[in-house]
Amino acid sequence: MTAEFRFNVIEIHAIDGTAHHAGDGWFDLEMGIAVAGVTT
Repeated sequence: MTAEFRFNVIEIHAIDGTAHHAGDGWFDLEMGIAVAGVTT
């Protein structure tokens, strides 16, 4: 990458996700990632 690249790139250790039925054919989706032992 060049010095002008404006995004920080980090290694993601885990991806977690859940889907919940929200009614009327819709659903809610929750996603999280773990970076350096911290889950967000």
